[in-house]
Formats: sequence, structure tokens, C-alpha cells
Amino acid sequence: MSNGGDGDDEPVRQGWWSKLGIIGKAVTGLGTIVALIAGGIAIYNAFFVSKGPARLSGDLTSVDTSRELASLLREEDGKVVYLDVHCAAFKVDHPACVWKSDREKIMADMLDVPNREYTLIELATDEECSPPSPGSGRISCPDAVWLHVHHRPEAGAQVNNGRFGAGAMVVKGYFTVGYRGKLGSTPPDLTNIDLRAVSAADVAKN
Repeated sequence: MSNGGDGDDEPVRQGWWSKLGIIGKAVTGLGTIVALIAGGIAIYNAFFVSKGPARLSGDLTSVDTSRELASLLREEDGKVVYLDVHCAAFKVDHPACVWKSDREKIMADMLDVPNREYTLIELATDEECSPPSPGSGRISCPDAVWLHVHHRPEAGAQVNNGRFGAGAMVVKGYFTVGYRGKLGSTPPDLTNIDLRAVSAADVAKN
């Protein structure tokens, strides 16, 4: 029989609260473990999981898009990129790009590549200058970028007039970037960048 309701009940109450405290600590510990696992997964994804090639799509007649592409290709030197860009210079008054069809054979011969597998595109980075159209007598804008696009048929890239028709150029697919800078075979203020088409299957292997 209890003495005034004290002696026998007190140990029971202490044991109940003690168990509750243990459960609370266990829940807190479990939450910490979950947070650590989530943080570890985030770090792994950020540094070790491949996000695939850098990508860019857009209209190169816009100087902003041309600058963005030139910047991307500098950053991705030696890597594969996916492009879906087009240049239809005849559709706007001051295009920031041009398909240099009149210079292609000259450059293809210099580079010793088949003309049918080589395309030359100029990107202007100065909004005050539009690349000269083929046959105009001028070679290029100051500080322009020449894209030397090499496209073997088996790579599966699209490098042609596309839906825009004659005079336009579409470049769509995977390409390995080669930043070549200044070359003795091109005007001295030009930057030269190689784009070599690679198949989607080859990209997937890597």
C-alpha cells in the first residue's frame, strides 16, 4: 500500500519520461543521419555525376547569341557540345553571322579536307559590324570568330540550309570543340574555332 501516494508511483513516472527522452534522442539522431546522407548525395551529384555536354540553341543573327556561342566554345575547348543554331543572314538588316560560302573552297584546300564536309561560318562579336556577305570584297569584321565546321556524313550532324533555304546555314548535333585562336592562314584579328561532328552513339559511350 502506498504511503500518501508517493513512494510507489514516483519510480514509474521517472521511467516513463526517461523512455520518452531516449525516443526523442533517437529521432533526432535519425534526422541527422538522413541529412548527412542527403548532403552526401548532393555533393556526389554535383562533382561526380555527368550532366552531359553543354548545349546551346538559337539564332546567330543576334549578336547576343553569337557572343554566347563564342564564349561557350572557348570554355568548352577540347570537350563535346550539343548545338542547334542557325544563321539566316538575309532575313535581318544587321546580322551577327554569315555563311562564308565564297571562302569555303579556299579554306578547305588549305586544310586539306573535302569541301563537301567543311562549312565556314563567321560570328561577329562587335554589334557595330555585320560580317560581309559573300562576294562583297571585304573578308571579315574585326575581332570576329570563324567557325570551321567539319561534318563527316557518318557523324549524323545536320549542317545544311535546313528549313531556311539557300543562303542560310543550320548547325545541329554533337561537336568536339577545338579552340585554335589566331592562324597564319586567316586574317590576323580573327579567332578560329574548329567544330568536328561526332555521333550521338560515340557521345553516349563516353
